[in-house]
Amino acid sequence: MQLSNSVVLVTGANRGIGRVFVAELLKRGASKIYVAARDTTSLKALLKDGDRAPGEAAIIRNVGGRVNAALLETMAILGTVSRAAGEAVGDGWKLIVLQHTDCGINGCYHHAPRLLSKYMGVADDKLDDLAITDPYKAVALDVASLKANPNLPGGFTVTGLVYDVETGHVETVVPPAPLRPEQDQRQARPG
Repeated sequence: MQLSNSVVLVTGANRGIGRVFVAELLKRGASKIYVAARDTTSLKALLKDGDRAPGEAAIIRNVGGRVNAALLETMAILGTVSRAAGEAVGDGWKLIVLQHTDCGINGCYHHAPRLLSKYMGVADDKLDDLAITDPYKAVALDVASLKANPNLPGGFTVTGLVYDVETGHVETVVPPAPLRPEQDQRQARPG
């Protein structure tokens, strides 16, 4: 995957493979990195060590690395800020949904499901529909959520990955593809 001069969103980035993934993005020349994490303290030091200038990285605090209404709203605000600064939003941006097989959000699912339902913005009886304990299904659902959001530019390329902490392998669950290819085709047609 080409990372040079790309804009990348990484969810679940505060420790483990997510943190390693952000460090690798810094090394490989991603031009902007947006990270969603439960605890952002360690990421601030990592991004500072990577010599990121202001505006080249955004840290989005997020529990469990899941796409929820708050994350989508934050991304929409970041897009507005970028457009106001004259930065193109969408084309060339790579959104990577990355989860791992030992996520701490499982503890909340088992011990405080009502709290998790509220956080995820679903009724208690719909929490199981979000596949909280299955990162492979969760990544696919989160990518589908990004694709369904009309506030995100269709020119984003989105990928869904799962890191297996036991084997050390990263598996592609959703291959890289434009967020909304049909929108890009309409935009490419002459007026």
